[in-house]
This record gives sequence, C-alpha cells and structure tokens, in this order.
Amino acid sequence: MLELKKEHYNPGAKYLFKGVCENVEEEEPKKSDGTAPWYPYAIKELKDFGGIRQTESPLKEKIYTYFDKSSYPAGTNETFWCAAFVNWCFSQVSEYKNTNPIKNEAALDWLPPTLAKEKRSNLDGWQDGELITNIEDAFPGTVIVFSYSHVAFLAGISKNGENLIYLGGNQSDGKKGDGKGKRTICTNPVSKKGLGTKFWLIKPKNYMPSDEEKILPKLSSDGEELNYEKSR
Repeated sequence: MLELKKEHYNPGAKYLFKGVCENVEEEEPKKSDGTAPWYPYAIKELKDFGGIRQTESPLKEKIYTYFDKSSYPAGTNETFWCAAFVNWCFSQVSEYKNTNPIKNEAALDWLPPTLAKEKRSNLDGWQDGELITNIEDAFPGTVIVFSYSHVAFLAGISKNGENLIYLGGNQSDGKKGDGKGKRTICTNPVSKKGLGTKFWLIKPKNYMPSDEEKILPKLSSDGEELNYEKSR
C-alpha cells in the first residue's frame, strides 16, 4: 500500500487521512508546498476506496461522479474508467478544470497531440500536456500513460530504485475479489526501463515542479506490474 509520510504531504491537510468519502467537489484541498495541486485528490480517493471493487458500493457510485465531471457523462462503473479518474482529479482544482476536454475518455488522449495521433489518428491529445523525457524531471502527480491504453499518476519510486510506482483507477491489486470488471484504485509498479516505449510521462505545460519535488518518495505498491488485461 502507498506509504504516506508527512514530509511528502501537508500534515494539516486532513482530507488526506479521513477514512470516509466526502463531497470533495465543494471543498478544494489546501495546496501543499511542493505538491501538484491535483494529486492530493488521487491520494484521498485511494484512502477512501482502495481495495473496493468497481462493482461494490461506495466505489461504483463514485465512478459515476468521475464520468459526470468528464467529457463522457454516459460512462458507468461498467465502463473503463482510468481516464475519467485522472480527469476528475484535475477537475477538482479550478485552474486545471477542463485541462483536457477529451471526447471519448481514451487513456491515450492524455499524450501530447503529436504523440497521441501517432498512436491513434482519431485522437486529439492533451493540448496543454508536455512530455517529460527524463525520469529525474518527474514528480508525484505526473501523468503516466501506458502503450496498452491506460493512464494514472506517478506516485514515487520503488525502494530498490528499479521501478516507478503509479496510482490510478481501474487497476488490479491482485487481492480477493479482483478480476476483469472488478478493478479498484491502487498502486502498481512499472520498470523504469520502459520509459518512451512502454509508457510516457506528461505534465501540464504551466506547472513547474521544484527541484525538491522531483525527489520521488520511495514507496511499496499494492499489486504487480499491469498489462492490458489487468487494467480492464
């Protein structure tokens, strides 16, 4: 499970540590120094819903909310929801609301436009997105897009330094009840060697992380490395 340490997040931000779901659309978290403002929402969703299946309450109802805040309100808990999760987190922060008004909630649409169109000609891509080509420039909250069409947030690095750890929705944690169509919100690892081929890292063009923020926290993860089948 993702390890939360006070040096990584504002210890006064109580929304990170509550164990019940609240209507966070009406209350924007206090921005922590050195933390991407959309990322605490992903942390809160992990704490509130991690391990709950998309077919179970209260996560199944929350997935409808993710889609309601996206450009694909017809989505349900039976729809692939990784992109809606990412979009929802950004939408909780006024300056990033509608930062990527994609038409079909495709994970690959979180790639910058040129790269997105290389993968699928009918995609528009993230107009406000900028590719990060060096892992040393990444930070918690960086968008990570996988070649098999999955999207999540970078959370940290493994304790052995070989893998990146990412946090997202519609992911397998490999625990009881897990299976196709029964995914959850969790963290998973991916080998750093896959940058540029298996996955890409992207940030908003107008977000400039500090050097301190680029020091990725060392974390453990819930599940094993994912593939297409384990993100469906």
